[in-house]
Amino acid sequence: MEWSRSREREKIKNQREKEETKKEKHYKLQKDEIFNQRYLFVQAISDGTFGRVVRVFDGGENDFKAIKIIKSVKRHIQSAKIEYGILRTIHQQNEYHPGNQKIVRAYEAFSHKDNYCIVFEDLGLSLYDFMRGKYFGGFELKAVQEILYDCLQGLDFMHASGYTHTDLKPENILLIDKQQKGKKEGHYHVKIIDLGGAVFQTECHSQLINTRQYRAPEVILRNKWTNLSDMWCMGCIAVELFTGQQLFKPKGNDFYHLAMIEKHCGPIPIEMIQQCRNEAREYFNEYQLNDSFLKWPDDQFMVQELNLMKVFKALIPQNQQELLNLIENLIVIEPLKRLTPKQALEHEFFKLTFN
Repeated sequence: MEWSRSREREKIKNQREKEETKKEKHYKLQKDEIFNQRYLFVQAISDGTFGRVVRVFDGGENDFKAIKIIKSVKRHIQSAKIEYGILRTIHQQNEYHPGNQKIVRAYEAFSHKDNYCIVFEDLGLSLYDFMRGKYFGGFELKAVQEILYDCLQGLDFMHASGYTHTDLKPENILLIDKQQKGKKEGHYHVKIIDLGGAVFQTECHSQLINTRQYRAPEVILRNKWTNLSDMWCMGCIAVELFTGQQLFKPKGNDFYHLAMIEKHCGPIPIEMIQQCRNEAREYFNEYQLNDSFLKWPDDQFMVQELNLMKVFKALIPQNQQELLNLIENLIVIEPLKRLTPKQALEHEFFKLTFN
């Protein structure tokens, strides 16, 4: 019963969010449109919840840039202004840190016909779009190593600057190469984008962060979270880069998500259960059953899927122990037991040489 009620609440909430998003309109682009008396519209790149991204030619510097055109919706504009402020601030801090170059650069912001716009450096495809173009096949090990290293450098820089990204996923990691081949001079290099949800360590932390498939267990439980929630995301991304498939597909339900996490990582510790908010406590029994307090879903289809689900340790070949060990130290239920970005950068996986 708990499973059914929880699923119904999630369904209603998701439907409301979809209906609200449909009412919000994207900016209508005009052929040869000029932005801020400088940027000539070249082509549309992508559309998102916040608005749309276009490629433009910068007549002032004689090169290409990307402009994010935000929908005329208050919450999206506020988020965009926060993102621009963070990017302008963070790049002025510790400019010699190697991770400084792994975060996308924003050059200016302005209003265009009632739409807030941010000008970014022009980058390539997102990891998600690149994998989609490969029919969601995984990357070769050398590419996995290079991409993860760049991401961890960027995260180390962000965390050292006091920020948690809060929404790491393949859609928010862009390849530097713009030729859509992924490689640049024989290597895969990336930058982290979309800092609109980034939170400074002394700011008020909202309960819910992360895109669902990459959401850390402490966030699902509505416990206090830190920048180590980003490292759970990195573990999920590492598996996805290697296999081409998302590790968690929780079907919009926290209850099922927690069951998947326990299947991969073992029982959720009692200390974390005791700290969780009231709405999450309904997922747990007052007593242990097979070492777990979790009330497993009573939906037979979901139970069957859980039984058939392969754990991540079975997805990584036995001859790739260094990669598996890295992932095992990122996808850890207890946040304080996860590697920090700095610790992860020192892992043996990044000392391997691939042909």
